[in-house]
Amino acid sequence: MTRSSATLFVYGMLQDDARVRRLVGRRVAWREAVLRGYYRTIDPSIGFPVVRRRAGASVRGRLLLGVDAVARAALDAYEGAEYRLARARVRTLDGDPVRTHMYVPVRGARASGAGAPVRGRLAADSGRAPRRSA
Repeated sequence: MTRSSATLFVYGMLQDDARVRRLVGRRVAWREAVLRGYYRTIDPSIGFPVVRRRAGASVRGRLLLGVDAVARAALDAYEGAEYRLARARVRTLDGDPVRTHMYVPVRGARASGAGAPVRGRLAADSGRAPRRSA
C-alpha cells in the first residue's frame, strides 16, 4: 500500500464485494477481521447495522485495504449523514492487530461507545505489515 491509502473496518453492507466495486469503481482488497468488545445489531432509528460495546462480544467483518481518497469519498457518500468515522482496533484472522477506522452512527454515537471521531482524511497506513502482539 502507498502512504496515501488506509484501511477501513466494515461490518455491514460494505462487506459485499460487488457493492464496494460499484461504489468506488474498482475491486478493493480485504482481509477478514474481528472487532472485539462489540456486538452488531440493527439500529431501528436508521434501519441499518451498527456496533455497540459489550464485554466478551465480537463482530466479524472485513478490513478494506488500500482505501484512497477517491474510495473514501465514495464510501462516505454511501454512508451518508447517518454515519461518521471513528477509530477502531481490530485483529485479522491471522491474529495481526490493526489500528483502523470504522463507520458508526451519528445518532446515538455516544451510546455506541465507539472510538473517537475522525475528521478529515483517514490516517494513512505505514505500508508495512501489521506487527504481531507479544
